Amino acid sequence: MSVSKGLPTVPAYALPTEAEIPASRAQWTLQRDRAALLVHDMQRYFMRPYAPGAEPLPGLIANIARLIATARTAGVPVFYTAQHGDQDRRDRGCRPTCGDRA
Repeated sequence: MSVSKGLPTVPAYALPTEAEIPASRAQWTLQRDRAALLVHDMQRYFMRPYAPGAEPLPGLIANIARLIATARTAGVPVFYTAQHGDQDRRDRGCRPTCGDRA
């Protein structure tokens, strides 16, 4: 497995189709006035392990752009997270991370 600037490379793969996504089990209805969209870690650092132009990147980016546009049209706030790509493991919020040893 090769590594791209600290993260292992990810082989190309297709995003699941709508038919392949399980039905929601949530027992609640989305309320626009109580909703927010969180775009989490869509940074170059985290996208670098994927081959440019190969799935899932084009589909993923298109889907996120569509979600953002829909949220803005509906008046739903959009929030973004970001972290330094060279952040020390001890400073990361989620642990253990993939590949960490317990």
